[in-house]
Amino acid sequence: MKKLILVCMGFVAGACVHRVELMQANAVSMTHRELPDGAKLSMIGPISSRYCVDRFKVTAGKHIGLIDEATKAAEAEHKVDFILHANFYEEGDCVVVEGEGARINK
Repeated sequence: MKKLILVCMGFVAGACVHRVELMQANAVSMTHRELPDGAKLSMIGPISSRYCVDRFKVTAGKHIGLIDEATKAAEAEHKVDFILHANFYEEGDCVVVEGEGARINK
């Protein structure tokens, strides 16, 4: 019985993933280096996206570019050009980006 309780406690503790803030940025984009001259942005609203790594396919210490991948995934998922007031978090093997989505007016 004690073993069963310890095993259950281990599963509960393992299920709790801590959120660690990685960085904040005023504006990020993987598709645009800067806002074109004279262009204006349309605010889309709050967005959030997650990019996760398969830890069995990546060797230790090789989690490179996860913020870039999370940004690219958010832009594609929400069809935005920029993410304003972006916050990046690490949750286990994932990077989460949250912010305000914006599109360039054409």
